Amino acid sequence: MCWGGCRRDFPVNIIETKELTRRFGKLEAVHRLTLAVPQGRVFALLGPNGAGKSTTITMLTNLIEPTSGAARVLGLDSRKLGKKEKAQIGYVSENQQLPLWMTVRKFLDYGLPFYPTWDRVVENTLLA
Repeated sequence: MCWGGCRRDFPVNIIETKELTRRFGKLEAVHRLTLAVPQGRVFALLGPNGAGKSTTITMLTNLIEPTSGAARVLGLDSRKLGKKEKAQIGYVSENQQLPLWMTVRKFLDYGLPFYPTWDRVVENTLLA
């Protein structure tokens, strides 16, 4: 993994986690997940309902923060992804429910970097 600095002669890992953990109260949804997905590889998270797949993805896309551990996406701390990085990520949730804790404005601000051609004028008209 590439936590302290990457050597350019090795493939860059597009996703890395180190002991990534997420708890919801007493329930541990993701337990110390450590993985590396090299650039250019196909990767899938497989498991039964409740295995932590969606929780892992939502941590990688910074919809929720891990309880402990760390995640890197496109070489950056997943909590610090910018517009450029978010524009390179595609994710469709099986549960098309908006996060209940986000206002519509906060959700739009979060999603904006995923759409580089987003039209703020149209957005403001729709929200008026």
